[in-house]
Order: sequence, then C-alpha cells, then structure tokens
Amino acid sequence: MKLILTTLTLAVTLISNAQSKFEKGYFIDNQGNKTECLIKNIDWKYNPTDFKYKLSESDAQEQHNSIANVKEFAIIDKSKFIKETVFIDQSSQNSYNLTTIAEPVFKEETVFLKVLVEGNSNLYYYESENTNKFFYTYNNKTEQLVFKRYATKDNDVALNEGFKRQLFMNFKCTNEDRTKIEKLKYNDDDLVDYFTETNNCKSGTTKETVVANREKFETHLKINVLGNSIGGNYNLASGNIRGNYDLENKNTITFGFEAEVVFPFHNKTWSVIFDPSYISKKDVINIYKPVFINPNYTISSEVFLIRLPLGIRKYFPINENNKVFANASVNINVSKTKIDFDRDRPAIDETHSTTNFSLGIGYQFKRYSAELRYFSKTDITQPGNEEDFYISQTSIKLGYRLF
Repeated sequence: MKLILTTLTLAVTLISNAQSKFEKGYFIDNQGNKTECLIKNIDWKYNPTDFKYKLSESDAQEQHNSIANVKEFAIIDKSKFIKETVFIDQSSQNSYNLTTIAEPVFKEETVFLKVLVEGNSNLYYYESENTNKFFYTYNNKTEQLVFKRYATKDNDVALNEGFKRQLFMNFKCTNEDRTKIEKLKYNDDDLVDYFTETNNCKSGTTKETVVANREKFETHLKINVLGNSIGGNYNLASGNIRGNYDLENKNTITFGFEAEVVFPFHNKTWSVIFDPSYISKKDVINIYKPVFINPNYTISSEVFLIRLPLGIRKYFPINENNKVFANASVNINVSKTKIDFDRDRPAIDETHSTTNFSLGIGYQFKRYSAELRYFSKTDITQPGNEEDFYISQTSIKLGYRLF
C-alpha cells in the first residue's frame, strides 16, 4: 500500500506542477495604462481580489497584481473583471438564519465584479463565501439588483424582488417589457437573456453583447469494465487451526457505471463521482496439521460484495483532449458471506455492511479513460466474531463516457 500511495502522490505532484494555466489577457491600472500579458486562469469560484501574470511565455518569474492597483483585467474570450465601489447587501440568505427585515442591509465595498453583459447597460456578477449578487449600470452608476429572502412572523419565507422594479423603472425598452420582467428569476440565465435582448432593442441591433456566462455544473455518465485482482485473509484466533491464512489472488472481470458531477469553477477540474461495482469470490483453503488424527481441514468461503463509493476527483489537464486525474472515495460495502468449516466451529452465513477507502489515478482521452484503483482491506464478517475475514482488491478500470 505504501508503494501505491507514494506513486499516487508523486504522480499528482509532478503533473500539478507541470501544468501551465497562463492565458492571453490584459490589465488596466488605476492610471489607465493597459498591459497585455498572460494571466493565470484559476477560473475563480469567488470573485478575486488579485491575480498572477507573466509578460511573456518565456518569463520564468510570475508577477502579482491586486485590486489596489488595477481597475480592470480580463482573460481573452474567457472572463473580464472591473473594479467598482458598490453597496452590497450583507443579509444572510441561509434558510436557518433569515432576518425578519425585508429591506437589504447594505455595506460599501470595493470589489472586482465579473462582467456578464456589456451594452446600453452592463450586467455584473459578484460571489463571495457569504453571498452572491447581480449588479447593473444605471445613469453611469453601478448598483446591486435587489433580491432578498426573509422570514415572516409566521416563519414562512418571503421574497423581496426589488430588482424587478429597478429594471422596470430604469431599464426597459418597450411597455410590453413589464410581462417579461415579472417572469424573471434572479439567476444568470434569465438576467443575461433579458439584458442582451434589451440592450439590442435599445441600440436597434441584434448584436450579441454577452461577455461571459457563468459556468454550469456538468453531469457525465460512464460505463466501466473492471479487471480485478482480489485476495484476502482468514485470521482464526482459536482452536487447533488458529493462525493467519492468505487467500489466493484471483483475477476477475466485472462491470459497473460511473456518475460524475463536475463543479463549474477552477476550470472544471474538480468533480464528485459515484461509481458502484461488485465482486464475487469463492475460495477453498486446505489446512494440513500433522498433529491431527485426521490432519486435513478445509475451509470454504463464498462472498458477493457490492461497493457503493462516493468520491472526489481532481483533473490535471494536459491539453484539450488529454487529462490525468486522481480520486479518493469512501466506500459503503454490502456483502453476503458464507464460510463453511469442516468441524469444530459453526458455519458463518451473514449479510454485513462496512466502510473502507479507495485511491485511484487515471488517464482520460476524450471519452475514454483508464484508471488504477487501490482499495483498503474490506472486512466482510461482523465485528466481534472469533474469525476475522477480509478481502483486498486492486483494479484496472476501463471506461467510456456516454455523455
């Protein structure tokens, strides 16, 4: 196990350090000077306060800049941020900690806003650990589009959808927009579409004004074929046959599937995976004890086990079509175990559930993937039994992504 863990750690470290995420962009300082450069694209989940950059590919040294010195920066065709001093609602939106006040509680902050739409009026987005809000420009001012969940006296949840009144009063193209605005939801899909349509209506063109949409969660489904090497061990604590007995390693082929949810931040390099599988193993151990009157002793076992792993995966992109990945999972295992002894002790026939861990490292090319996965030992008898029985497993998993 130590060798496998060392190999996994070393491979992930080398691949991570070898990645280059610097992409073509620019920044404008507080004096209006524009610098074209390569910006490290972290694909920030929360709006950044600083960034790293290089002036050229040949630069070995990364440089750093922050909101104190920069009023705008962008990664070409990816994202754009502008510095604004705005009032941001500080009200908690946690369902268990809602205030009973309908009005926002504003606090002035200087932040980088992500540009979603540019035009007659701009649409921006801001997200921190505690809040996520949309902003827009009106009369050359940038202000928050108001949306707040609050608690009523009856502990029901009510909504302050002040953003609809803001848009109707300040940013509509025709009187028919009232119906559109009333149907809007406070999300990027609805607001980006509305701002794009209204900007085009006001300018009299059909030119797209979308700068960047917020990325969405992705879901993937993969079918897998697993080549397994399965071993195990009996540990008998008492009796004439007490001792440790290793089971023969056996190679099997099994099938499974994998469901994956990819997070929309950090360049979609993190995901949650669920990839159930199963194994079936039959063993017979012949024990020879010359001191016995009848020295031959046989133990027969049959195990059917279903694994239900839930894990985290990290991708290390090499290029658009090639990625290396590593993952770690917690597995819930449900096993049906039968063990028959020649004599001296009763047979075991039980269903048992337990947990263990697994680590994997793999390679993905387009829709195809290959992964080496190691499982920690899996106990398949109830705790407290005189007999301790576990199996071990290492797998090579070949997969094909359906979508």
